[in-house]
Amino acid sequence: MTMRHRRRGLTLVEGLVGIGAAALLAATVLPLLAAQSCDSMLRTSMTNLQRLGVAHGMYANDWNDRQFTLVRADLGAYDDCCVYLDHPSVVLGADCDGTVWQISLDGPSCGPNCGVIQPLNFSGAFAYSGAFRLPNARGFHEYVGGRFFSPTFYAPKDAVYAEVQPLFDVDCEYDPAGNDLVFRSSYALSPAAMFHPDVFRRASKGGYQAPTSFDDGFASPTVSQALYPDLKTRMIEHDWLNGRPPGVSTNPCFEPPVPYFFNHGFMSTPATLFFDGHVDLLGIQRAILDDDIVMHQSGEGLWSRDTPFGAGGYLSECAFDFAETSIHILTTEGIRGRDRLADP
Repeated sequence: MTMRHRRRGLTLVEGLVGIGAAALLAATVLPLLAAQSCDSMLRTSMTNLQRLGVAHGMYANDWNDRQFTLVRADLGAYDDCCVYLDHPSVVLGADCDGTVWQISLDGPSCGPNCGVIQPLNFSGAFAYSGAFRLPNARGFHEYVGGRFFSPTFYAPKDAVYAEVQPLFDVDCEYDPAGNDLVFRSSYALSPAAMFHPDVFRRASKGGYQAPTSFDDGFASPTVSQALYPDLKTRMIEHDWLNGRPPGVSTNPCFEPPVPYFFNHGFMSTPATLFFDGHVDLLGIQRAILDDDIVMHQSGEGLWSRDTPFGAGGYLSECAFDFAETSIHILTTEGIRGRDRLADP
């Protein structure tokens, strides 16, 4: 004879206690999992920058201490690349069929595309953009696995990551399916460091001068010219990825809206590669305070206020919370300058 035991059901109170415990567990665990996920994505981004730092080192070793650049050193002696006549085009890479994709500087394409090779443009179709947003062109991506759309060029927190992710496994140097994403690498070079240091002179030494105003204006400085390699930024997460308030994503200042930049929030802490090769989080709030210190001490800040961009610099007027800084982009004295002060 089989005996059957009746299982006691949960009382209402016990059920509510159980539900409450589950809710408490979810409230505790889910944020931890989210935080761990964010931490993992940040670690991936910082690892990417470390790898890019190694690539910069290999490039400098192969090219006599020079930095990667897309522009001929003597372009300053000419009005623009059209007058230069034979300036090389910007090669993105070859697709799986062997077709080479490039941004042409020949013939009718010369004028509109001249801005691509300049580190930073202060006017025209490429204003606020330029070669500093194109670190994954051929010439440098050859040191980063040989592919334009290598995952090393993209931070997992970046909005573009989901768009470009399908191209990570394409076994070709370039995939034209990503033509609309050419200038969307997560990491931006320091354009100030790519020009001759005299472009962003101190105000006391004459101030900003256009790179086209002297022959060596576009001459890329050697890496060893960095006077403060541990304080001068080399590559940075271009968009505001860390420390951004919940719900803040695209910037209504632009049409169509684009993500907020790294310099658009006091709480922004972009992962950053410095010229000495170390990677750190660069606190924008601290950078602003450091700039204030230098400004009060010398009357000249860490970044140049007298460029054609004006006192607001690199689109500071579009900041989320009135943060105003253009470190990394308009560093005073370029590669010879600093983007933050040493720890006290």
